[in-house]
Amino acid sequence: MNHQQNDIFFLAKELAYTNIDNILELLGLNSYGNRIICPCPIHGGDNPTGFTFYKNKNAWGCWTHHCEEEFGSDIIGLVAGLQSLSRYDAAKWILNVCNGSLEDYDPLEIERKKFLRNNKREEKIAPKIYNKELLSGMDGNVPYFMNRGFSLDILKRFYGFAANTPGKRLYRRACFPIFDPSDNIIGFTGRSVVDQDPKWLFMPQGIAKNQTFFGLMQARESIKQSKTVILVEGQLDVLRMHDFGHKNTLGLFGCSISLDQIKLLGKLGVYTIILCLDPDTAGKEAVEKVTAKCESYFKVYNLTDQLSNDPSKISKEEMLEFSKKIKAISDSTNKYEKS
Repeated sequence: MNHQQNDIFFLAKELAYTNIDNILELLGLNSYGNRIICPCPIHGGDNPTGFTFYKNKNAWGCWTHHCEEEFGSDIIGLVAGLQSLSRYDAAKWILNVCNGSLEDYDPLEIERKKFLRNNKREEKIAPKIYNKELLSGMDGNVPYFMNRGFSLDILKRFYGFAANTPGKRLYRRACFPIFDPSDNIIGFTGRSVVDQDPKWLFMPQGIAKNQTFFGLMQARESIKQSKTVILVEGQLDVLRMHDFGHKNTLGLFGCSISLDQIKLLGKLGVYTIILCLDPDTAGKEAVEKVTAKCESYFKVYNLTDQLSNDPSKISKEEMLEFSKKIKAISDSTNKYEKS
């Protein structure tokens, strides 16, 4: 099977999910509820329960002659069996019925849809969810961050707080909560304000950072509207970008991206990724790895080598010039709506 045929099969199945009632009607199958139970219409059986079609899966089975083994148990196989077509012609029949054509879809969008469909699985759940009432005490008044030039408004937006309770894991750290994709608090991260290692510490230990992004809750709507995301490494990089109006910025908690994070970007409707990682050796190596993982599903632009320092450390003047480069990419990128 060549690549184009594979895309046609995939697109036919995708469109069938939203047009299944019309397809079944054209095939002469009356749909009541989520299942159709009747004699097999393919081999002309007389057993009243010999055939079942499951609408929630777009799958079927013939329990007497097992016709699905010849044609395939998906919707394409059903059309092939009832219309006496090859599977390829059956897929084109579905596209015609659904007023769909391969030419109507951007190849990148199809690859992204394949990725999301093939990697659907139950979301992983964080082992602990913290009470959101804790947010009421996170007023953004964190001298360490304010002394580094971050505004009180942006610190409030990200619920910054100072951990001043002796004996606690994040004691003497300037902190932020971490949210999962459902906006639950799953942990915290704190930057040392004294001479102690590590520079950034997480609580609890083993928190699943690779299943979310820093700043996801704050950036979600901007990402959905623009279909563009700016990826940076650290938490303060995210704050600096938001401070300059780039509210579609997410932090990777480092310099790698996981499969779960890629899936999450797909679910947000992302079409374009702009990489603004740290311009050091590790950051430049990370650009290659992140690009290799993402370029099959998104348009990836790299601005890392346009930075003189980490995004959180560059001057206001450089950030204003850098923002123009980000805007140029955003303005020139074609946006594709989810079908």
